[in-house]
Amino acid sequence: MIYIDPPYNTGNDFIYSDNFSEGVDDFLKRSSQIDEYGNRLFANSESNGRFHSDWLTMIYPRLKLSRKLLSDSGFIVVSIDESEYSNLLKVMDEIYGNDSQIATFVWKTRQASGKQVAASNVSFEHEYLVMYGKSSNASLKGIPRDPSSYKNPDNDPRGPWAKHPLDVGSTREERPNCFYNLVDPDTGITYEANPNRVWAFSPSTMQKLINENKILFDKNGKSKPGLKKFFNELKTSFKPISTWLQKDTFCIGYNTEGTKVANSLFNNEKLFDYPKPVSLIKILLSQTTHDNDIVVDFFAGSGTTAHAVFEYCALEGVNLKNIMIQLGQETSKSSSAYKAGYKTIAELCKERIRRAGEKTLAGDCHKDWNKDVGFRVLKVDTSNMADVYYSPDQVSQGSLDLLVDNIKSGRTDEDLLFQVLLDWASI
Repeated sequence: MIYIDPPYNTGNDFIYSDNFSEGVDDFLKRSSQIDEYGNRLFANSESNGRFHSDWLTMIYPRLKLSRKLLSDSGFIVVSIDESEYSNLLKVMDEIYGNDSQIATFVWKTRQASGKQVAASNVSFEHEYLVMYGKSSNASLKGIPRDPSSYKNPDNDPRGPWAKHPLDVGSTREERPNCFYNLVDPDTGITYEANPNRVWAFSPSTMQKLINENKILFDKNGKSKPGLKKFFNELKTSFKPISTWLQKDTFCIGYNTEGTKVANSLFNNEKLFDYPKPVSLIKILLSQTTHDNDIVVDFFAGSGTTAHAVFEYCALEGVNLKNIMIQLGQETSKSSSAYKAGYKTIAELCKERIRRAGEKTLAGDCHKDWNKDVGFRVLKVDTSNMADVYYSPDQVSQGSLDLLVDNIKSGRTDEDLLFQVLLDWASI
């Protein structure tokens, strides 16, 4: 699975250069966004005629690359809000294909009114998670059915059962063959058909179910008939996952939970501003991943995805690998993170991953989890091989000793080894 939480383009500035080894200040100067004194000349404000185009220019190449990274059975999930939701769908349809869209999940982000109330008196209290599959046949696992809701009070030899509705949300006009009065053969009580919710079965099928003792009638006719559905007759032990991701159903926290969990790793210092809840990412992991899969987040930010992978593996006993990618973007000098010594978002992200790993190991861990919370940090840079300044005809026998060490000054043989492994796609 690839999960990303990109900038939402809410009017705040964002800078993403494709030259990752270039500093933010250098990029701003090169792109004429600041003057020689460091004053900002351009911001992606809503008054800018290219407001949406700027965001699309940033996100498109990253999404284009994401499809190449996914396995054939892989998924990509993108968090977004109303600002660019419609544009994101167009880009995803172009890259992945409309038939590869799995769903748009709606996550309730806060309990009270939204912090931003529009002039039209609307409170925004949700965000979207847009999910596509690499293949149009991609399917989520679903939610395990709860067998405890199936009982056997009458000692039916067919096993535990539950009462299910016997009507459906179709009208008399839509399903005329299912609009009829149902009669209890034992009591003679008649149950009239509802023109707006007809019976789920035709008369012949209904009679077959009655003969099999699968229709539940109330002796006094005070409640509607129901279908006796047996647990062992279910087609699958999983039911579809709802696109409505709320706290009561999935135990997914609001965005305040994400902040609380992240800051708790740092003695409750307020270093993070509304990172995604770990519980939200764990739900995605539970639906899309299997043992030994790889999870990628190329907008790593606060490191929530890595934290969620640790906790999910410890709970389920699976062994997932994760790759987190984050630009070395500077934190604001007025922020608590900067004052605490974290000069870039990447530094803060790495420290959160370290502490999240330690905390996970200190808790209860599944016996099948390998407890691997270690990680390496790789940086995009120039080649680790020493620069060659001379053509062959300029090299003499006496200068060959200068070419024995082919590692650039300041680098190590391990740096060169990693470069070669990456070039060979062996790591």
